[in-house]
Amino acid sequence: MEAIEHQFQEVQAASIAWSKESGISVSKSYVRDEWNGLPGYAFNAEVPHFSSNRYANLGDVTDVVRGYIKSNLLRERAGIIDQSGSHFNFGDERTRRTNTWDAYCGDPIVRGRVLSLVYTIAWYGAGAAHPNTGYHTFNFLLDPLCEADELQFMMSKPEAALAAIQTHLFDELSKLKWEEGDDDEPLLEPDMIRAGIEDWDSLCKYVFADDGVRFMFSPYHVGSYAAGPQSATVPYEAIKPFMRDIYRSALDLYYTEEILTPEADASAGGNNGKALGAKELTSRTGRP
Repeated sequence: MEAIEHQFQEVQAASIAWSKESGISVSKSYVRDEWNGLPGYAFNAEVPHFSSNRYANLGDVTDVVRGYIKSNLLRERAGIIDQSGSHFNFGDERTRRTNTWDAYCGDPIVRGRVLSLVYTIAWYGAGAAHPNTGYHTFNFLLDPLCEADELQFMMSKPEAALAAIQTHLFDELSKLKWEEGDDDEPLLEPDMIRAGIEDWDSLCKYVFADDGVRFMFSPYHVGSYAAGPQSATVPYEAIKPFMRDIYRSALDLYYTEEILTPEADASAGGNNGKALGAKELTSRTGRP
């Protein structure tokens, strides 16, 4: 009992420290509903509640997230008007004839002035062979409070950024191995990885972690169901040269690009600095 109390105190202390550092307070409530039918449904979802003395309108994040949760609840509830006695009956085990949808919100992530949330969604379709797991993510600019653009629109050079992201994701996901059996057997097939990261639409679940952009992949996305859900992080160093200045600034990413000035070019004989190895350069950073 003492060990559990000690762990609880440590969690509380970490939460208080995070709140002081980020300027954000968060608590959670739950949305729950169920109905016994053919099929029925059971719904359970966490909703984070945000407040802040540093960032105005932060409570709007709660409204956006609650709207997502409520939309999914209404979708589950719509099953009431589409009952099927030919597939299920009340003699069936209740769990077999019940659709379930459970959503768990991870700890908020703040990088610079960007807030990220990741939901782990577990659902089961009545009568299915197995449950499924997926992800939903939210990303917000904190000042002013607004939803961040989709990742591709955060880039000034989206094609180059996509290529860099794909390279890092493929390398990271290819390193994964099965926990048991042959140590050299890859967890994910190369062709499935490539298909799962082939375009921006495939890379729509991500958060801005401390060390990079973390991408989440549900089962079947980059591998088999047995391989389970996966995640991989692309370091900021790999993509910040391609980002728009506003997002580099919001994420506190410092980027310096050396540009040959006309004066330096002229002193080098007009040969792009190659003839005399000109050293006179200007710098551009990601900060305004």
